[in-house]
Amino acid sequence: MIDVERKSDQEQVTHEQIIQEQIMEEQIIIIGAGPAGIAATIQLRRFGFDPLVFEKDDVGGLLLNANLVENYPGFPSGIAGSDLAPLLKDHVLRFHPRIRKEEVTCLDWNGQTFIVRTDENTYSSKFVVLASGTHPRSISIPGIPEVQQQHGLGGMISYDVTSLHKIRGEHIAIIGAGDAAFDYALNLAEWNTVTILNRSNSYHCLELLYSRVQKDSGITYRTCVNVTKIIEKDDSLNLFLDEGGGRGEEDSVLFVDKLVIAIGREPELGFLTDTVHNRRTELVEEGLLYVVGDVGNGLLRQVSIAIGDGVKAAMMIDQIVSRTMK
Repeated sequence: MIDVERKSDQEQVTHEQIIQEQIMEEQIIIIGAGPAGIAATIQLRRFGFDPLVFEKDDVGGLLLNANLVENYPGFPSGIAGSDLAPLLKDHVLRFHPRIRKEEVTCLDWNGQTFIVRTDENTYSSKFVVLASGTHPRSISIPGIPEVQQQHGLGGMISYDVTSLHKIRGEHIAIIGAGDAAFDYALNLAEWNTVTILNRSNSYHCLELLYSRVQKDSGITYRTCVNVTKIIEKDDSLNLFLDEGGGRGEEDSVLFVDKLVIAIGREPELGFLTDTVHNRRTELVEEGLLYVVGDVGNGLLRQVSIAIGDGVKAAMMIDQIVSRTMK
């Protein structure tokens, strides 16, 4: 069971509050339009269902960040995530799905149906496919709140690279030592200079990625480096570094144009009420709730697995509805 941060009882929307609102009834709701949500949508449309899909950002999800997807069958030379995501989007749009750019703020269960509240409306649904993906782990460094307040998340400091694809000729620092950090570095180094800052002396990425970073002249990899403070100055960031293994003392300053924080991701489940969280296993076993893709796969976050999850969920829903109609 994944332990997630959820809304407090005071913050959660009560059944009584929801009943007083206008609730739009749906048969199937899909939360998220990354690879898993897209696959579920396509398969459900093929069965003749008309699911309502919510995606707060861009269709394609985190796939848009991937430098090179090499283990997705059908692309022998691999394919950039920024190229594969539009293909998936074009594919799902052929089926004329209802995709709404609304952020789901609450998923509840009233004993008979799911109640889905977004930033705009309230819906009910018999089935929910939870494909909400993950959110980045944040980091606490003095100076980050001030920079974000001035420029917003995704400006000079970001947790992914979707906003940096068009950046050219800049110096970008990346904090992290996993697959994402090294993949982001390879993605950005084609047109920029990149420095990876590892807070320890060991990395946690694929050997394949580590080897490629070592061979890329545009990437500098530094270990046992902690960023102790960040100051914006003259449209750049001054990163104060402790290179003494966590002593907390500042040994040097690194001047960069952008900073990417890639220290891991957590399941995007914060909008689940206590009722759904506590009854999650039961709802899954009853075939009413389907947790697919990155949100439920832990370290097994792969495009091919997510798509398989989505197709499987759609097929199981079709089987349940077919049995009910007989």
